[in-house]
Amino acid sequence: MSRKVKVAAFTTDYLRTQPRTLEQNLDWTCETIDLLAAEAPDIITLTEVFDCRELDLKCWEKAQVLDGPTFTRMAAKAREHHCYIICSFIERRDGRLYNTSAVIDRRGELVGRYDKIHPTTTQAYDADYDGELEEFITPGRTAPTVLQTDFGAIGCQICFDANWHAGWGELKRAGAEIIFFSSAFSAGRILQSIATLYHLPIVAACRQPRCRIIDRDGLIISRQGDYQRWVCDTLDLDNPLFHLDGQWAKMEEIRKRFGPAIKIRVYEEEGWWRIMPLREDLEIPPIIREYGLQTLEEYFAAAERIQDDRRAQPLAAPQAKPVVAR
Repeated sequence: MSRKVKVAAFTTDYLRTQPRTLEQNLDWTCETIDLLAAEAPDIITLTEVFDCRELDLKCWEKAQVLDGPTFTRMAAKAREHHCYIICSFIERRDGRLYNTSAVIDRRGELVGRYDKIHPTTTQAYDADYDGELEEFITPGRTAPTVLQTDFGAIGCQICFDANWHAGWGELKRAGAEIIFFSSAFSAGRILQSIATLYHLPIVAACRQPRCRIIDRDGLIISRQGDYQRWVCDTLDLDNPLFHLDGQWAKMEEIRKRFGPAIKIRVYEEEGWWRIMPLREDLEIPPIIREYGLQTLEEYFAAAERIQDDRRAQPLAAPQAKPVVAR
């Protein structure tokens, strides 16, 4: 069966009234999770350092240990609603501070953490206020952090990380099937570009201006508006992209056989295509097996293997008669 996961995110941009406290922010977040639970999400990702939104505090003043109020209350909500929650906060651990995304499972237990690899620094542009490095945040390890859930492998990125695209590709190569992005800024077209290049769905929980769910083709399938606090939609982890090369006939056979039960989405300029089921009971993996379809990743990997072989063992090109000008 296809692995379909309902993903959700919401922004704390509504928390603009002053003064605020940590407890008020956590109360508001819990109330929103309770409302969102009606849509039965499998996983909810929260914005970067959501618990300290609109609190005029330095990073070391925001920091909590893992069993502090932020993680504890989010873990309780994960248990209550039987969903994963990605909880982004400043963590004090082993004598250091980290901007971390802690992944909580359906039982309210820690699956693992991702520590922000690229904290901000004002030294890079000589500002008169402090960045995260100036406030003693330690950069996370650069090796990709891939965490296992009951629906698939995930990765996390945080805010400024959006500007280092190679790290997202490393997550994909390490096995991540969805990236969850907790951020203060929206990252705009950067995220769509990354999703398009790496064929990787991205769920963005941004403070401003909007949260989005971006599919593996780089298209936004859900965008937060003015009248709803969250985005929530379903991603099919087993619905890949295909290249048009060598598969035109198969594509047309599938179109003819399934008719209105599917939509064939053709990406003309990229040379890709995809099967979009229009019937709930229609699964993509059996169609792939029956028609021997080659996914986009498989096509590129096969081409690269052949290229490497040719590079190692070059073949002499056939000789041709010289062209004579007339």
